[in-house]
Amino acid sequence: MRPPHRTTALLHVLRTGVIAVTIFTTGCETGPLKDVHLPALPSSPFSDDDPSVRKITPDASIPILLLSNKQNTAFTVNGEVLNEAKSLKVKVPHEPLTITAKAPCYRALEQRADANGFAPMSQFEFTFALWDKEPSTGRHDCT
Repeated sequence: MRPPHRTTALLHVLRTGVIAVTIFTTGCETGPLKDVHLPALPSSPFSDDDPSVRKITPDASIPILLLSNKQNTAFTVNGEVLNEAKSLKVKVPHEPLTITAKAPCYRALEQRADANGFAPMSQFEFTFALWDKEPSTGRHDCT
């Protein structure tokens, strides 16, 4: 008696909204695999054509992600003030970028990127540490 043919498919939904399928086949039986039909994917939250994503300039077309480890971080890109958030997606032009992040009770942090130093969905991460705290803040609500 031969062992049964077993196929296990593991589906991984990646952050980009793409589904990757990994198939493991065990047993002695060989032959073609049957087609796997997957349902259509919903539109990705990282889609480039989202009209709700703020453009830094009218010709901005490259989406980037701004990330902070603190709530209510005030971001600016090339001097353009953005909403306060912990994470934010914006569209920028293909030109050098100066990005600042300022969390309550912390000094401002800055990152720069050349025009060819970033691509669509590049992430600019800002991590505020204890040594970034402003010494003059006696506020009890600083975390």
